[in-house]
Amino acid sequence: MPLNQARQERRQRRVQRRLQHRRREQARFTEPLTQKRAAGIAGKEAYKAYRPTERQIQGQIRGSARQGKELGNWYNQFAQQLDASRAATANAYAQATQQLQGVMGAANTAAEQVGTGLSQEAAQRQSTTGVEGDPRIAAMRQAAGAQTAAYGGALQAPMIGQAANAYGFQTNQANYARREGLEQRLKERRRREGKQQDLIALRKEKGAFRVEQLEKLREADREYKIKQAATALDRLAAQRAEKERRENARFKQRELRQAGSGLRQAAAKGKREARQEKWEREHPNAGEAGAGGRTPTQKREDRKEWKSAKEAARTNWVAAGRPEWSNKQWNNFVILLSKEGFEYATARKVVRQLRARVERNKPENTQGNRGVPGAQIVPYAPGYGPGGYEG
Repeated sequence: MPLNQARQERRQRRVQRRLQHRRREQARFTEPLTQKRAAGIAGKEAYKAYRPTERQIQGQIRGSARQGKELGNWYNQFAQQLDASRAATANAYAQATQQLQGVMGAANTAAEQVGTGLSQEAAQRQSTTGVEGDPRIAAMRQAAGAQTAAYGGALQAPMIGQAANAYGFQTNQANYARREGLEQRLKERRRREGKQQDLIALRKEKGAFRVEQLEKLREADREYKIKQAATALDRLAAQRAEKERRENARFKQRELRQAGSGLRQAAAKGKREARQEKWEREHPNAGEAGAGGRTPTQKREDRKEWKSAKEAARTNWVAAGRPEWSNKQWNNFVILLSKEGFEYATARKVVRQLRARVERNKPENTQGNRGVPGAQIVPYAPGYGPGGYEG
């Protein structure tokens, strides 16, 4: 493809794209709204009217969820601290009881050692003197053990009571913290559910508003289409009237042309006959053999034959696929035309002129479509083959 032609095609495509873009931009303001555009406009109107409130409710829902989570975590941490304090209190009271029991055990051990020493002294005295031991020693040992147990119970009982009170109080506090955390989460959950119901109601209202806006746009579109249809009908009626007027005028002009053509043809025929008669009077022997010259009628017939021969040669050459023949094939083509009823001289002259035109228009870098590698081979037309024409 030539470079200038490619540039022109690219320029034409750019111009077409610009025109299409301009038509689309104009259609946005002149043509009626499509269903998609109308729905988009209605949706944007609803978004602009209800989106701020919708976002506010969604923010409150997210804040309630976050607040419920934070309250639950705080009460859980408080309950864990109470559990740790309760465990520490129980451990402290256990250590105090253990220490008290150790002191009491040490006192019992000391009393046992004193009683054992006295018993040994009495047994030694009895073995040496023969006198029995003092029976008050056993009673004293029993009294010491009872007194130690009484002191231990007296000291341990209040401690155990205080430990039980502290443990129970801290247990109740931890349970109360967990219960309060659960109540706060449930409270925020109920608040969140209420906001979600408000959001659902708002979205329903938003959908109704969008449908209402869409119906308004459709109503305006229907009115516009009704007006456009009425305008189109008026325009169509005017076009039909104009078309009828033009057809009537064209029919009258055709009648006038036909009448004038008949008159002109009659006048031309009369002039031709007059010239023929005059020529025959001036050349009485023109039609005989060897007289020379041709009559106007014969010249007219020659022109008709020449035109028919040119048309026949052109048609047969195109039907053969526009080949580039050799000299022998062109000579056979002359014979074919002469067989179709044309004079040989006329056929040879016509073929010579057609061949000259073909060779003049042939590209310089080709040698015929049957000699170039890869060229498309055109089949021969019916009635003649590669060696010439068949009779």
